[in-house]
Amino acid sequence: MKFYPIVQEFKKRVANDPQGILKTWDPNDKNVCNYKGFSCAPYPADKQQTVSGVDFNGFGFAGKEGEGLTLYGFIEKLTDMTIFHANSNGFTNGPIPKSIGQAKNLQEALFDDNKLTGCLPYEIGLLAKATVFNLSANSLTDNYFTEIGPECTKLIAKKVVDPKQNCISRLPNQRPKAECDAFLSKPKSCPAQNTIPCKTVAVKWMWRNIEQLIADHSELRQGLMSLWMQAKVAVFENKLEDHLPIVDYVRYFEILKSFRNGQKSKAKMVQEIAVLFVNHSDLFDEFVPGDFLK
Repeated sequence: MKFYPIVQEFKKRVANDPQGILKTWDPNDKNVCNYKGFSCAPYPADKQQTVSGVDFNGFGFAGKEGEGLTLYGFIEKLTDMTIFHANSNGFTNGPIPKSIGQAKNLQEALFDDNKLTGCLPYEIGLLAKATVFNLSANSLTDNYFTEIGPECTKLIAKKVVDPKQNCISRLPNQRPKAECDAFLSKPKSCPAQNTIPCKTVAVKWMWRNIEQLIADHSELRQGLMSLWMQAKVAVFENKLEDHLPIVDYVRYFEILKSFRNGQKSKAKMVQEIAVLFVNHSDLFDEFVPGDFLK
């Protein structure tokens, strides 16, 4: 199984295993599905078994003295995982890793009652499928929220978001005013994130849409125009300071016309569309398989 080396590498970091969980992580058994704490399911694309969930709740894992137990190089590499439950452990030695944004299928993440420190990375916002993200009872610093937008306000009304114990003056059950004033007056160690890296997000988002549309080429032309229009709307409504990498949509239609007229094969059409992305974004190679353009 492809995740075997990742799990075995993580195992080396665990120094405290009070329940003997690691005994089931037999290095001679490369099927992670047999390890306690991991659940598997067939991956939709190829029907092969893959790690779909991790449940370390209450295992009490902790790292070596002075080193701690970090999530770096573990959670973001389990790319097929939809559920990660790890409350009541000893994850420490730093914050939630920025690389968590790469866990694109993650739907639930429970980190409560650990010893995580530091700042909340904006990459949490890249978890498009996430519905539950719990970081309560940790030691995160400089993370009191002071304002909340209209969409989150709607989620509060639906009891999806719990904003208690922050510094949002217009909401009930917040921290005492004196504590908030003291927090706001001290230097901040977390970087200010007034904008998001639009280019990175947009390339990922557009490639997912293009990939899906290519599967049914009869709808590709309509989909590409829709994609371009949506990108324009995103820039207008959000007043983003960075730019979305809008590629030459006129060239799209030239490629499509050649395909429809029988002058290009479907493979050639897909290749030329991919080349458009390469020419318009130096980030494209992060999101497209290396052999795609061969």
